[in-house]
Amino acid sequence: MRYFDRVFGKVSIFSSIMIFTVVAGPSQASAGPSENILSQIQRSIESNWARPVDLDASPDFTVTVKFHLDRKGEIEGQLNISASGAPPAMQRAAIASVRRSVLRAAPYKLPPEKYENWKDVEVVFHLGTENQ
Repeated sequence: MRYFDRVFGKVSIFSSIMIFTVVAGPSQASAGPSENILSQIQRSIESNWARPVDLDASPDFTVTVKFHLDRKGEIEGQLNISASGAPPAMQRAAIASVRRSVLRAAPYKLPPEKYENWKDVEVVFHLGTENQ
């Protein structure tokens, strides 16, 4: 089951796989992306997500990925990925898994007329044990 918490261009998704927050576009609620756009990004990444085996971490284990999309929905430039709340080896495994899921999801099929709202994306994967 998923629960959406839409606030200022953010959607927090709770699923049996993980919990993650998608942030796209401007930080102003009126100018931010619609929940539909955020959900499209979330579904694309989630469908390519493979949770690393033996992932066992503290409740505050998160991996954050930021990336820029071109008008065709392709990732432009490098992914900016960071992790916290777990031992270094576990962070490296989770970062690799997140990288694969984000890259495999491209190109993102998003409405070109709303490009300014989804060109910059931030996804926070909440991987802690309380989220399993």
